[in-house]
Amino acid sequence: MFEDERLVVEYDSRAFHNAPAKLDRDDDRREVLQDMGYEVVVRAERLSNFRRFDDLVRFTIGKRLRIEVPPMDPRFARGVQNLREDLALASGARS
Repeated sequence: MFEDERLVVEYDSRAFHNAPAKLDRDDDRREVLQDMGYEVVVRAERLSNFRRFDDLVRFTIGKRLRIEVPPMDPRFARGVQNLREDLALASGARS
């Protein structure tokens, strides 16, 4: 959650978000956040695809936060990969 920017970024993995009750709870939470003025970005498929994840960071999150994501170089690419792996571990997904 980026409170000052009114942005919430979520990762909905199929491992935890495929039961009807959980989907309903996620939808309810998302609606409350939107009613409070937050933009909610939910991406599940992008974690497993490096280019799509990079696009999400650069063009959705970076743009919304008004930050310029540095050009892709080996060090930055490794940092992005580390973030993807951390998110996958936290969500139970596989990278």
